[in-house]
Amino acid sequence: MRNVGWRSVLIVAAVAAVVHLAVAWRYGWHRDEFYFVTAGRHPAFGYIDQPPLTPLLAALAGNLVVLRILAIAAQVGCIVLTAMLAAELGGDRKAQTLAAAVIAACPIFVGASLLFGTTVLDQAVWIGVFLTTARALRIGAVRAWLWPGVIAGLGLENKDTVAVLLVGIGVGLLLYRRDVLRTWGPWLAAGVALLIALPNIVWQAAHGWPQFEMAAVLSDRTGGTLGSLAQLAVLAFLQAGPPLVAVWVLGARELTKHRWLLVVVILTPVVFTLAGGKSYYPARCWPCCSRPARCGSASCPRDGSPPWP
Repeated sequence: MRNVGWRSVLIVAAVAAVVHLAVAWRYGWHRDEFYFVTAGRHPAFGYIDQPPLTPLLAALAGNLVVLRILAIAAQVGCIVLTAMLAAELGGDRKAQTLAAAVIAACPIFVGASLLFGTTVLDQAVWIGVFLTTARALRIGAVRAWLWPGVIAGLGLENKDTVAVLLVGIGVGLLLYRRDVLRTWGPWLAAGVALLIALPNIVWQAAHGWPQFEMAAVLSDRTGGTLGSLAQLAVLAFLQAGPPLVAVWVLGARELTKHRWLLVVVILTPVVFTLAGGKSYYPARCWPCCSRPARCGSASCPRDGSPPWP
């Protein structure tokens, strides 16, 4: 792992945790939290509206205090992982701290951590996959691809939206890092992810793929593609918040130096919008836009370069 400015990053994470803990007990159960606990008490490899991981964790937690702590831990994880991603992409300590801070203040990330559910875990999974994929590309070792596979597989057992992430990464590698596709690494990651997700896939197939029906219902409620498109521009900026939007504007050029990642950032909202998905679905890739690097030296990693030492 590249050098991370742990002191400043952990300060940001600690402040965020304290703020969340200060308010986490001022409101009661959310209906989704009730549902997850109830569903988890009837263990299965899948449910009509989601994979089994979140219900299982909710049932194991069993009470509101533990559920909220898990949600806050996932939010803190998002903050720290975003800083680590910034470091992995070449960002200095100031860039890492800035990346952590804007995610800590991002309304959609803050809002997701107010209750325990699939979304807050999904956010952490996406950043984890981005981080470990970037690291695997940097070091060039086949075994490094095991981690993105494991994290993606667990993510697929939490929420099917991870499939869009994997497709985006695959397209990005196909367009800009074909040399990597000629190694065993990405195929190892894909195989591991599929193996971990297989129980839920089998359950869905045996029950007639009910999650596709649920996705269609949710799309209808959103208003389909046109409804999703109408919400995307306005809600995306409201959910991102001014600090992250400012970072997008200031750091847009930095992301072009990691073109496989840029493909994911562009493809994700397109796919979710065409599918009539909810407006916050593309938010999972926003940590990539947190000014990932300040590349003023020849050591800055760029796509198309040989494997880094």
